[in-house]
Amino acid sequence: MFWDGQPDAVPQTARPRCTHCADIRNHGAAPSAAQVVNGVCFQSAKLPSGADAGVSIEDYSSPRYGVNEVKIGWSQADQGRRRMPRSSFPRSLFGRGPAEVEVMAFHYNSCTLKAYNSEGALLSEVQHTADQRVQQTLSLAGEAIIKIEVIGAEIGIVEVCYRM
Repeated sequence: MFWDGQPDAVPQTARPRCTHCADIRNHGAAPSAAQVVNGVCFQSAKLPSGADAGVSIEDYSSPRYGVNEVKIGWSQADQGRRRMPRSSFPRSLFGRGPAEVEVMAFHYNSCTLKAYNSEGALLSEVQHTADQRVQQTLSLAGEAIIKIEVIGAEIGIVEVCYRM
């Protein structure tokens, strides 16, 4: 990975192979419909009732070890859900979207990530294959990734790195 030394993960100048990260570890936030870390937006699932399931930024691992993650904790039942939880890359900050994204995550039951472009075409899909509560880096590729759906149950996202 290539870094530019900026603490906000935004490069001073455009670099074709520069990788940026939304490092969640030092952030914290109470449950809400969305959380934003270094421009990456984490949105909660919309439940059949129309209510947001909520996402928070907290020490979600078991056992607790003092490092925060984006907590996406909702029932694995898919029936009637209006919207899957997702990570998105707003056009105002990311243009067409990253070409590659790596997500460091863990789960308590299951975790699959699906990357889409702005037209809704599926670009890449990856499944967490490590055991429960084991962090794994999941890689997605495809030009212009604008959103990543998070499918599974009780997921913690530690970091999202991307290359434009």
